[in-house]
Amino acid sequence: MRAPGPGSEKPPDSSQYGRFLPGTVLVDRYRIIGLVGVGGMGEVYQAHDLKLGQTVALKFLPEELAKDPKRLESFHSEVRLARQISHPNVCRVYDIAEVHGHHFLSMEYIDGENLATLLRRIGRLPRDKGVEIARQLCLGLDAAHQRNVLHRDLKPANIMLDGRGHVRITDFGLARLSDAADETQTIAGTPMYMAPEQLAGEKLTVQSDIYSLGLVLFELFTGKRAFRPGPASDPFSRGRESTSRLPSNLVDDMDTVVERVILRCLETEPSARPASALTVAAGLPGGDPLLAALAAGETPSPDMIAASGESGSLAPRRAMFWLGCVLVGLMFSVHVQSSRRSLICAVKPAKPPAALVDRAQDILRQLGHYDPDNPPRDTAWGFLYDEDYLAHVRNTDQSKDRWLRLERNQPPAVYFWYRQSPRVLTPSAILPAHGFGFNRGMISPDDPPATVPGMVSLRLDPGGRLVELKVVRSGGALKAGAGRGATNWLAALDPSLLGFDLGRLESANDAGENSEKGMIRLTWRGRYPGDGPEIEVEALAENGRLIDFSVRVPEVPRSRRFAGLAQGVALFLLIELFVLAGSLLLATRNIRSGRADRRGALKVAFTILFVGMAGWILEANHRFDFFHEIHLFWFALAVSLQYGIRFWFYYVALEPYVRRLWPRILISWNRLLNGQFRDPMIGRHILVGCMCAVGFDCAYLILDLILVQWLGWVAPGAPYIFNAPDALLGARFALGELFRACTATLFLGLLLLLLFLLLRIVCRRQWLAIVAMFVVQSAAFQLGFTIGGGDTGGSALGALASIGVWCVFIALVLVMLMRFGLLPMLVFLFVRFMLISFPVTLDFGVWHSGLGIFVLVVVVALAGYGFYTSLAGHSLIRDPAFEVD
Repeated sequence: MRAPGPGSEKPPDSSQYGRFLPGTVLVDRYRIIGLVGVGGMGEVYQAHDLKLGQTVALKFLPEELAKDPKRLESFHSEVRLARQISHPNVCRVYDIAEVHGHHFLSMEYIDGENLATLLRRIGRLPRDKGVEIARQLCLGLDAAHQRNVLHRDLKPANIMLDGRGHVRITDFGLARLSDAADETQTIAGTPMYMAPEQLAGEKLTVQSDIYSLGLVLFELFTGKRAFRPGPASDPFSRGRESTSRLPSNLVDDMDTVVERVILRCLETEPSARPASALTVAAGLPGGDPLLAALAAGETPSPDMIAASGESGSLAPRRAMFWLGCVLVGLMFSVHVQSSRRSLICAVKPAKPPAALVDRAQDILRQLGHYDPDNPPRDTAWGFLYDEDYLAHVRNTDQSKDRWLRLERNQPPAVYFWYRQSPRVLTPSAILPAHGFGFNRGMISPDDPPATVPGMVSLRLDPGGRLVELKVVRSGGALKAGAGRGATNWLAALDPSLLGFDLGRLESANDAGENSEKGMIRLTWRGRYPGDGPEIEVEALAENGRLIDFSVRVPEVPRSRRFAGLAQGVALFLLIELFVLAGSLLLATRNIRSGRADRRGALKVAFTILFVGMAGWILEANHRFDFFHEIHLFWFALAVSLQYGIRFWFYYVALEPYVRRLWPRILISWNRLLNGQFRDPMIGRHILVGCMCAVGFDCAYLILDLILVQWLGWVAPGAPYIFNAPDALLGARFALGELFRACTATLFLGLLLLLLFLLLRIVCRRQWLAIVAMFVVQSAAFQLGFTIGGGDTGGSALGALASIGVWCVFIALVLVMLMRFGLLPMLVFLFVRFMLISFPVTLDFGVWHSGLGIFVLVVVVALAGYGFYTSLAGHSLIRDPAFEVD
């Protein structure tokens, strides 16, 4: 039977059949099976889709409302909003159509009954079944809220249960977009299930739906309504049965946990209600909304992940044990570092930066390049490593005491550089710096280039002895009082200045004196005192004043190991291109699909931007020069923005896939991004990260001492060269290195996670991705270890041991990531960076001992914060109620 034409008689209007008789075919596609429901929002028919061969539900507007333009627009709005939500616990809406003036929409047919009918028929549901339905209801409502859709009419009559007991939220006829809501709202809906602000016509939020959810849960677990209907004269009012109408007063065996959740939802103030439907689900007894979402084939939202999982609190006894492990491990690590691991501790610089600056200026004054009465306009200084010399020692000297000889500082493995200029020193560019991060406007020995006449560069060993001098020739006449003969500047190069006597070296002068230009070039060859290495000393004087001087070891190549660097750069470039291409592809897909956590990505990007600019404030070469500061500021801002955008893409690329594949590793991380800084799980994971970092450091030291040192695979005293030399310049530079460690932690952590994710996608099996991760990282480590100055003593066993230690490091990172999560892995990396970036020592008599105290304070404060937060407010005194972890 087909729908009647305009001129035919109207079908019989009966409560049994509605406006269409069974068998009526609408728009040549839907055959009516029967009327299944009638309400204020319209009639619902069961129909058969002749084109697709499946059963659907057709919802028609009441005839008197179909002529109302506002009601018709609301009908269209229901379809637009409902089609945005795709979730197993939300009724799917397909399309909207019209037949002879009758407007209807097609939607999923649910073979079951609504919750209102069920509760009238059987009363309240059993506890376990009620919790199951409540959790599904929360997941469906959260799916709507994730799309910024407010239901505004949540009630038992709009909640369907199919034959398998699965929940479907229906009827989005009054739904609105939350970000499009006005300050005042038209009062519409069912008064008994409205929030107080909805009854008052005020602005609605997610908490308004949460209030309605609480009323539904009240009825679900008690079988009774929380409110009674208002008088007929005022339908938008209601009253309570009594002021003490609590669920436990109506049900004898009411679960206190469920009651607490319901009462939180029914708070009068919206801000006092749960933040989301997922928070409600997380508060219900048993179960896990995260597992429910994964079982349904859905990608859990960031809020769902943050709301899932246990509290993460620790028993006081266990928390104290973990904190004790961190403290004991730190003491052991610092003891070993102060004896041999740190390069700064190995060379034992005797003079602090201020003394070396005075020494440099005194030397320049003796040589006629510094006038105390007319000081240069700008100066800069710092420490640097001679990586070429360290590589030379590692590759050519196989003696057992080769690293112990670094303490002589002849030649120096660490040198102090000093620059002065008649103009303000402004870096030509903010170039990549050591480790991860960038040079935040700091002057270096080569930047800006020495091109301005009158610029002077000086290098001293840690004891303040001259190693190198470079002066940019001015080409003008010398000032009165400057040195006028070779004897003047030669006399200044006495043993106290150089650390050796030039007279005991062999003269190798070929060029002689150029009388036209007034140039004198002298060369000496010999050895450092005490059977040191061979050296070559060159000096160039102009008009009786020294302008160029250097002490170098001829056999040390100054090629910067281009061959090894080329291999390393090629490998790192391939990894970088792989990660960059994969992140752009994944980020594009995630943005288009709407799965990207843009809020979290923005927080990460702004954190990087803040850290970069804070580092610029602390480390840049600031001067009272407007154009200089503007130059530094814009370059620092540009580089910080570049890093922030890069991190944004990385995060958008990896986070949705990680959320789908390994959601539990993001629980504490998402809670941290949400500002839940007092969350016990965050404290627990911070403490875990600190303990694992210190534990790995101690294990490495023990392995190094037993298997490497005592078996001779590496010479005694082989130092780390990863200590940040800029931290030696003062407190603000140490804080700058702290910010650099934060950048390095996020960069390396997200890069490792993104690389592992891409390998997981390419390999399609997690175990294959793990194998590929070890292969790639081992190859990268071997090149980086060789280029960066690692020492294996020329032994294949030493090289194998070094790779093995790195594999253990990667394994520990992956185990921490998969077992505990992203946050403890980042804490682990941060503590590792702190321990290897600063010269930590227990010898408080040396001038740089404050850096060791600074590191200890940072690590102990971080572990202490984790310890305090993980207790969740429980006393350290034995608490019987808290014996179970």
